[in-house]
Amino acid sequence: MIIFFCILAFFSVLFLTLSASNMIHGSQDRFYARIAERLNGSARQNSTLPIEKKERLSDLAFFDRILHHVIGVNKLQAVLTQAGLTFTLGTFVLTSLLFGALAFFCGIILQVNLIVAFAGASLFAVFPSFHVYLRRKDRMKKFSSHFPDAIGALASSLRAGYSLQMALESIVSEGGDIVAGEFSQVLSEFEIGKNFEEALKGILNRVDIPELRLFISAVVLQRETGGNLAELLDNLESVIRDRMQLRRELKAATAQARFSGVVLSLLPIFVGIFIMIIHPDYVLFFVRESIGTKLLMGCFLGQVLGFLSIQRIVHIEL
Repeated sequence: MIIFFCILAFFSVLFLTLSASNMIHGSQDRFYARIAERLNGSARQNSTLPIEKKERLSDLAFFDRILHHVIGVNKLQAVLTQAGLTFTLGTFVLTSLLFGALAFFCGIILQVNLIVAFAGASLFAVFPSFHVYLRRKDRMKKFSSHFPDAIGALASSLRAGYSLQMALESIVSEGGDIVAGEFSQVLSEFEIGKNFEEALKGILNRVDIPELRLFISAVVLQRETGGNLAELLDNLESVIRDRMQLRRELKAATAQARFSGVVLSLLPIFVGIFIMIIHPDYVLFFVRESIGTKLLMGCFLGQVLGFLSIQRIVHIEL
């Protein structure tokens, strides 16, 4: 059994190293390949061959084929994109497996129960997902904080006589925040021939927040039916700022309950560490004896359910 997991860890490290190497050294090759493809495409303007874009999920060819047959990988790749991370889904999966394998072997070396070793491996394998979650949450928060100012600037530019594309260009040229970066990508896609509305809706693949959906719906509706877009954006900015103000008030009102949930969840961990320092035999009972392992798993499950229940109670959707 140990030999099998050693082999598994070796191949996990090998795949992770190859993926990182291809990610570092393959970006320039892909850049030149895209240039050559566009040059060849311009030389064959009369060609009617359909071109289908297939997103690469891993720099390892065989692992990429495996991931394309797994259900739900597109949603995981979208989460990585929304977190602003540049590595592929394959690198993320291999990193998670590596963390889990290392945690499992540490448990084997410490001679703990196999159930505890598997539980620890599962917990450590989730760490990369937790990092991605925090990065995505932080990126969405930054976009939400800068988005009302960008809408106000767009409305001012439209009142000054700019077209929507020119107004977006002014936002890109004047701002260096995440909103300007997303609008810059919209303009880049529009310049290479993509439909403007499709390019605008493409932001939702990278930033998925309700305020952005309202903005895109307003722009698309105005382009289809007409109307004063500047006035519409002014009203939208006011609504978004009111939502942000209400969200801050709710966050302040539920701060005590959220803090209590965190304290109650972390308290058993610190108590266990303290007892481990002063009397290790008490804690080792939970990882070496079968009844102790069952009690530990029950306590862990209860802590997780309690924490999720508190977060569910204090979380209010707007």
